[in-house]
Amino acid sequence: MSDTVLAFTFPEMIAAQEVELAKWEQWFLKQPPSLLELPLDLAKGKELRSILFHVVFVELYFGQSLNDLRKWDGPREDLLQLPHETFADLFDIHHRGLALLKQWAEHATPEDADKILVRGELRVSKKKGFIQVMEHTVRHFAQLAVALRLAGHPTDWMHDFLFNPSMQ
Repeated sequence: MSDTVLAFTFPEMIAAQEVELAKWEQWFLKQPPSLLELPLDLAKGKELRSILFHVVFVELYFGQSLNDLRKWDGPREDLLQLPHETFADLFDIHHRGLALLKQWAEHATPEDADKILVRGELRVSKKKGFIQVMEHTVRHFAQLAVALRLAGHPTDWMHDFLFNPSMQ
């Protein structure tokens, strides 16, 4: 057995996310603004706008928390007030959140990654929090891809990781 450890690193996760979400952003910016009102029952949302806001809200919240810019168990009302009326507004929030997640992924020490975040009864390491937010985004965008296709708004690229050029 080899002593070599194979891993999908946090910076690699960020790189893959950047590629996929850039495609989503380009696609959404070509759509009519009325698409934001499309009724969808996902992620506790009622329409596309609220679902996208939920996803980018979580990215920014976790990005701030991981970088110690916000208490994980603190108030979040200020984030709820962020402009999110347009696709551009929503992706501005996404870019802010992803930049913070990238900053943390590239600079976190093993000790920082093991620090515990507490919210009520929930206790998780920053490492687990990072993985959660990355998977959260991927899962909701996978749901959106299906829901949008079924509603007559298919995307025009393959979403499988095999087609993501961030890795060989």
